[in-house]
Amino acid sequence: MAVGNAAGRPHAERLRSDLDEIRAELVKTVRGLAPDELDWSPRPDLKMRSFRQLLQEIGAMEQLTLHMARHGQEKDWEAAWNAIAGDDIGALLACLESVRAETLAYLDACTEETLQTPVALAPEWQ
Repeated sequence: MAVGNAAGRPHAERLRSDLDEIRAELVKTVRGLAPDELDWSPRPDLKMRSFRQLLQEIGAMEQLTLHMARHGQEKDWEAAWNAIAGDDIGALLACLESVRAETLAYLDACTEETLQTPVALAPEWQ
């Protein structure tokens, strides 16, 4: 019997597919932003994030999640946030692509059992 999800696909393959689909949609959405829109926020009075900050948050969260999966411990949020930097969409997307390459390398190196084994999370992550 094949190990994997209900559709018979290995967990890593399903995760990779989901990651690829979501990232393609994100890139398609932000590629069309004009340079002056990058730091626009719909409601700064409510501290809503700009497009730049949203991309930083996406990249930082992926870094933190990957670090947690690899090492079972938290990574510094500020360091992860600051690693996603750039003056334009292209530079920010390059940072996200770098993080994604690490995530995919991790998935490729994992066994199905590793991917199916829960990782203990700190209470503030739950």
